[in-house]
Amino acid sequence: MKKAIYVTLAILLVLTGVILYVSYSAADSLVHSPHEPMLDVPENYGYTNYENVSFPAGDDPNLTLKAWYFPPSAEKNGATIIYVHGFQAERSWLLSQARFMIDEGYGALMLDLRNSGESDGDTTYFGEKEWRDVEGAVNYLSTRPEVNMDRLGIMGRSMGGGVVIRAQAEMQTFKFVIAQSTFTSITDLVTDVVPLSTGLPSFPFAPMIVFFSERETGIDINAVNSVNELQRFENTPILIMHGTEDDWIPYAQGQALFTAAKEPKQFYAIQGAKHFPVLDTDPEGIKKVLLDFVHEYLK
Repeated sequence: MKKAIYVTLAILLVLTGVILYVSYSAADSLVHSPHEPMLDVPENYGYTNYENVSFPAGDDPNLTLKAWYFPPSAEKNGATIIYVHGFQAERSWLLSQARFMIDEGYGALMLDLRNSGESDGDTTYFGEKEWRDVEGAVNYLSTRPEVNMDRLGIMGRSMGGGVVIRAQAEMQTFKFVIAQSTFTSITDLVTDVVPLSTGLPSFPFAPMIVFFSERETGIDINAVNSVNELQRFENTPILIMHGTEDDWIPYAQGQALFTAAKEPKQFYAIQGAKHFPVLDTDPEGIKKVLLDFVHEYLK
């Protein structure tokens, strides 16, 4: 009888150790993910009139962020859009969509978030601190005389969508927000993504990953909640776009964001699109909805 108890306890200890190790490793890989190499460049679209620029994050003068800056055309009266990439990505991930607006003459600032691309940093905070990178981008644009600071828009994809929602909630700076393939909250995301990315059940791994991520970053993961941030918008138009077959951030999360958003708001379902790539499935539809929305609120 005692032997059976000892064996059972030993098995439980081993299982507990495995759960803790797997959860910690997953959290560490999320928080301290490596900087991704550049996948695309402006020259691929014939652009030469842009600059490689750098500026400090809004919360840390020693944290240098890198970006591409495309000046607005004279006809657009300084209207400029900031583009924010997602998790484990870099500034070029939105270039294939930003070109629609760049070709129309809108200015663009495409930045690498902290711990991404060519920017400084070794820790990802899932949006809790990255919105201060957007603050740094706005501060930089204020130094460019050709930019009209009353005509700024912002677009973010995946985690970047959460970043831009948080940035607007904090700053109330932008004439519009575009959030594409974005999660409702980090806790919801981890619960949904753990089975997708690892094949493991959400419980007990998702709560443990959140626990270790909080210990690594020093932030409250529950505070990263785009549904809550949307309630702080002050008449900000928002366009929410989501692939109907998104295999990383469920389509239902995009729908939930739209439900939570205040008017004026617009939802665009990208039919058949997974998380990557999005543009391939509906290039003309995406182009039209983006341009119509941008023209409406930066006219």
